[in-house]
Formats: sequence, C-alpha cells, structure tokens
Amino acid sequence: MQAALGGRSVLGLPSRDARPCYMIPGRSLAFESRQQTSRSSSRRRQVVRSQVVEVAQETARFPRWDIIFDQLNENSVKSVKATEARGLMDKGYVLVDVRPPHIYEKAHPEGAQNVPLFQKVNFRNFSVSGYLRAAALALNGVTPVEPNPDFRSQLLEAAGEGGKIIMACEAGGSLIPNASFSHGKESRSLKAAWKAVVSKKYSDIKHLSGGVYGWYKADLPFQGQYDLENVGRTPNVVSGED
Repeated sequence: MQAALGGRSVLGLPSRDARPCYMIPGRSLAFESRQQTSRSSSRRRQVVRSQVVEVAQETARFPRWDIIFDQLNENSVKSVKATEARGLMDKGYVLVDVRPPHIYEKAHPEGAQNVPLFQKVNFRNFSVSGYLRAAALALNGVTPVEPNPDFRSQLLEAAGEGGKIIMACEAGGSLIPNASFSHGKESRSLKAAWKAVVSKKYSDIKHLSGGVYGWYKADLPFQGQYDLENVGRTPNVVSGED
C-alpha cells in the first residue's frame, strides 16, 4: 500500500490521484496575480492622471475636482483663517484675490492682489453651441465666463517666483471631507491653488478658509465697501471646466 507524500508515492512515483500543487509558502499564485493586477491598475491610474494634469496645464482647463483635491492634499496645501492670513501677510505672504476684476475693484481685503481665475467669455473663440449656451445664460442675468488663459503669468507677476501665496475667492470652499462632500467642497480659490501647485514656482501655497466673506466677518480691513450680495453668487462657466 502506497502512502501519498506531496502527490508522490513512497517509491517516488506520482500517485494516480495526484493533482498539481502550485502553492508558494505563505502565498498562492492567485494572490500574487491579484497583487500584480492591482499594481498595474494603480500605475495606469497614475499615468492617466498625469496626462490629464498635463493637458489641463497646457489648455487652461481643469481636471475633475477629485484629482485637484488629491493633488492639493498630496502637496500639503493648508487652509488658514482670515486672522492667520493677515498675520502671514505681515511675514511676506501675498494674498491673491481670484475674483473677477469688477468685484475686486468694488471691495477687497486690504493688501490683496487681483489675479482673476476666470474672465468674461470671448465669443470670437466660441463654437455655435457654446455661443448659444452663453446667450441663454446672459438672458437669465448670468455672466458667462471662461478660464483666464493668462492666469499663470499674472500670478507669477503678482507673487514672484519662489513667493508665498494665499488664495482667496468669495466663500473659500474646503479640503475637509464630510458626509455631504467626500472630497471637501470645491471652490475657485482651491482651483487657483492647484494651478499654483502644478506650476511648481512657489515656496508655499495656502488657501483662505471662509474666503473674502470670512475676512469681512473677522472685521479685518477692507478697501471699498463689501457687498454681502456677492456671497453665494458665482458666475457660470460655459467653457474650460470639466
């Protein structure tokens, strides 16, 4: 009578009911295959994200918000409250107000530099469908806008290469996930911060929590008369955002 040992008889010959055994100590080939597939998928996602970011940089467009959110966190972009931002300005930080020029000119935090993230639509560069959409928005009293193609160069002029900046829009947005917003709450100042991050030209980039409205609530100095009606009012974008 033969006793099967690892699929072989005591005589060293394969037993009739022997089945191939592909076990690796501690791991199976199936487990290794799943790991390789996972690593391959991760690499593909990284390549795709890199390509999306590269296109966005070259065309003034923006990638999906979740990509922006991840990159801001990967690069340790921090949000600061108005009072802290004011103190940082005394240490050389530049407060960059990314709101439209006509709103900035009416009222803005004292010392802030205006570098608009968006501009009014240039209809000469529009497709027929884009023109019709913009016209429909205009009829409803909404000013259609598009990404400012000169944002990066204007930001560099305002802050200087290697400068330290704090991005501000009307309400601020958030990088803190919650039950309603798994990737925080997107905003124009956070998108502007992303533009600064991918340009790799600034030594520190922060974001104004609560936005210009938070500055107003903190009773910090303004130039001009702040209009509370601006809070929550965001011009619609008809091109350039994905």
